Amino acid sequence: MAKPTKKAASDTGATRNGVPPIAISGEFASQVSIVSSTSMTVFVGVGELEDEKQVLVPLVSWGVAGSRNAAEPEGPSSLHSSLLTLENAAFVAFDVADELRQVLSQLTTITSGGIKLEPERLKTIAHYLERAESAIELCRSNTQKLLDLST
Repeated sequence: MAKPTKKAASDTGATRNGVPPIAISGEFASQVSIVSSTSMTVFVGVGELEDEKQVLVPLVSWGVAGSRNAAEPEGPSSLHSSLLTLENAAFVAFDVADELRQVLSQLTTITSGGIKLEPERLKTIAHYLERAESAIELCRSNTQKLLDLST
């Protein structure tokens, strides 16, 4: 049986934080994308409710940039872009966090065996989750201010 070829899959964002690159085996390595940045820009339009009352409608232009192939990064390019309502952008933040929670729970179960995770990557995950928690708290505070201004 032939030994599988190894293709490097290093997280460009994580590598800057001292996380060592890891070579992984298998063809799926060429399918690993690396997100290097996301962006949101707010646009405001005027909408009309059923009672014909006019309201402001905040929209968010959401973009995701990075490399489509971690093994052979060609430099940042657009991976995804959409125009969302602000409440849908908030749902995306919730849904990504909830999916990550599920993945980490599953990974906790899986790693009870002999092969362990690389600690520096786990520290990086913890760091980004702490930053996400702070950002979410600021989102809550700003939403409350907007609610207060809207009543």
